[in-house]
Formats: sequence, C-alpha cells, structure tokens
Amino acid sequence: MQATLAQRDHLDELVRDFRTAMLVTHGTEGQLRARPMSVAAVEDSGDLWFSTGISSTKADEMLTDARVAVVMQDASRFVCVSGEAELIVNREKAAELWSEAWRPWFPGGPNDPEFALVHVRSRRAEFWDISGVGGALYVLNAARHAATGTRLDDGNAKHHAKVELPRSPGQAPDVQPASLVQWMRGFLVPHPKQT
Repeated sequence: MQATLAQRDHLDELVRDFRTAMLVTHGTEGQLRARPMSVAAVEDSGDLWFSTGISSTKADEMLTDARVAVVMQDASRFVCVSGEAELIVNREKAAELWSEAWRPWFPGGPNDPEFALVHVRSRRAEFWDISGVGGALYVLNAARHAATGTRLDDGNAKHHAKVELPRSPGQAPDVQPASLVQWMRGFLVPHPKQT
C-alpha cells in the first residue's frame, strides 16, 4: 500500500521534531551496532545528516557496508528510516551544519581534520504515532478490543504508515562523498577552502 501525501507530510513533521536518533550500522563481522547521534539536518527529500570522526569505528563500518537504519522515538512517537550512508568531507557543508555542541569531539570546529559528515540517503521509513487525540482514540480502541477478546486490526490506521522515499533519476548530491584517497590528500595537502 502506497503512503498518502498526508502520511509523507506527517513523517516529515515527526522526523524534524527529533534532535537525536540511533544510527544503526553493520559491524565488521556483520553484527548490528547502534549509537546515539545528534541530527544535524533533515532535507525535504527525507535525507538525514549527522557528524562523525573520520577515524571512528562507525566511519569504517559505513565504508564497508553503507546500509544503515536510523531509529527515533519518544514516549508516543516512533520512526525508523532505512537507507545508505556516505561520509562527506566538505568544509562548506560542514560550516553550514556545524553545531557548537560538537566542539568537545572536534576542537578545530568545522575545519577540524577529524570532522566529517554522514549523509543518509533515506529510501524508506515507517512510523507509529499515538500522540495527541489520535493516540487517545487508538488506546481506547485497543482497550475495547482487549475487553472483548477480539484482535485489534490497525492495518489501515492513521497512526502507522510505511513510506517509500524514491529517488529522482536526476537527483544528484550537492556534495561529493569522501574516499580514503580524498581523506589522505586532505591530511597531506591543505584543502584550498581550509586555509
């Protein structure tokens, strides 16, 4: 079942409300690894941005297997986004997304040689939202089913949707992914915009 425009808009609202998320990567032996991350930005396409250290374990994991999941939740709202992550070393984009909260890890600010961005190209998402009036109605409906011993079928419920986030064929990134070669050049020769 294809998500409606209202569901896509609701997903966008939910994702933009979260300031932190769990970024899930594949470890070197195939195990799943999750860690909390500050959300740097959310694009209209549904893509997400985070910061990381170039020499971090998660950077190595994403270079080995770009498939990631991003999980966000609070007491009554839950979102899971899946897609591919790429590491970006771009000082203009770094300055645009920079947060002073990251300075303890990157004392040199957005020009710190260890600083990189993680761009998650979102492909699909799923959300559950039982907040507000809709959530109260959901809880009442669930209680009615529990009391009558009948199964709750919420397949068409407004509080839950699966959303595909298709890519346009001509949709190109505005920044280029970092490769190990680019990183090494950055360490050996100052980037023209860093001087």
